[in-house]
Amino acid sequence: MTTSGKTTLAQILEEETSLLQRFLDILAQEREQLLAGKTECLAALAAAKTDLAAALERAEADRRARATAIPGTSAAWREIRELGARAAHANLENGVILAALTRHVEGALRIFTGAEEPIYGPAGSQARSTGSRPLASA
Repeated sequence: MTTSGKTTLAQILEEETSLLQRFLDILAQEREQLLAGKTECLAALAAAKTDLAAALERAEADRRARATAIPGTSAAWREIRELGARAAHANLENGVILAALTRHVEGALRIFTGAEEPIYGPAGSQARSTGSRPLASA
């Protein structure tokens, strides 16, 4: 805060940078947990990401309200853009990992239960039949 009690653009940029760093830290934790197969804390991490995303939206709104021109040459602004891009990429990677893990579990369940493969794949093309049989029976 400034002595007049108003937040400056520089302070808002600093807050946004800090929030993005925390968001990246949570994404890294999420990635570690996904790769380790530890899913018990994923709900808490998702809630933390949601809270930080809301805080980032508020900081962005504050920045836009106080900025008279986009500080395109500002080092703080470049850092925010870079951190935002890194966060988006890390979040996308975690989504890909989660989708792959889900497919793996679904495949294992099909093997154990002897469930038939779907006739059509996600794109509507005919899926290959493997003629699966249950791995074990009760």
